[in-house]
Amino acid sequence: MPAELIYIQPPVVPDHILKKVQTILRQGGVIIYPTDTVYSIGCMMHLPKSVDKLISVNKISSGKQLLSLICKDLGQVAHYVRPLSKEIFRVLKKYTPGPFAFVLEANSNVHKTLQSKRKEIGIRIPDYFFIQQLVEDMDYPLATSSLKMEGKELEYTTDDIVRQYKHVVDLIILSDTLLYEPSTVLKATGDTWEVIREGKGIDEFIL
Repeated sequence: MPAELIYIQPPVVPDHILKKVQTILRQGGVIIYPTDTVYSIGCMMHLPKSVDKLISVNKISSGKQLLSLICKDLGQVAHYVRPLSKEIFRVLKKYTPGPFAFVLEANSNVHKTLQSKRKEIGIRIPDYFFIQQLVEDMDYPLATSSLKMEGKELEYTTDDIVRQYKHVVDLIILSDTLLYEPSTVLKATGDTWEVIREGKGIDEFIL
C-alpha cells in the first residue's frame, strides 16, 4: 500500500494531524518529513525494527555517523549523552533550536545500532514548527537521517520524494517550502568544536 501523503503549512499543525503522525510512529512506522534544513526520514529511536527499516530504506552504511536524534529540549538530550561540560552545554543552549547537528558521546541509553563506531550520536533540535509540535508530547526522540535522493543532489521536488519513497515508507509529510541547505554538523572534542560539515547556520556559529 502506498504511503499516505499529508500536507502541512505554518505556523500550526492541526491536532488531528499531529495525533495521526504520532500514532504511526508509535506503531513502528517510518516517515519522511520537512525540517528547518532538508527533508529527513525518521522513526522512533527505541523501536529496533523501525530503525533497521530506516537504515535499509535510506541505504545507510553500518557504523557510520549518519543517524541523529531529534530531541524536544536539552533536558531530553542529557538523557542520551555522556555528561556535558559547562562550555559544551553553553554552546548547545545558545544554538538550539537551530540548523545544527551536534555530534556528542552517546551513553548506554542509545542502542548501538544508532551509534557510530566511536560510540557517538548526532543530536538535533530543529527550529521548525512541525517538528517542535510533533516531539513535544513524544516520550522518545526520533531517530533520523537526511533523505537520500537517487540521481539528485539537494535540489529535488516533492514529486521526486513521493516517486522514490511512496512504496517503502509509511507516511510522507510535505510542505510548500523546500529547503536545500543541509544542517551544519559540529563534533564536540573536549571543550572544543570541530566542523564536520558546513551548512545552514555556519555563518552564525561563533564560540
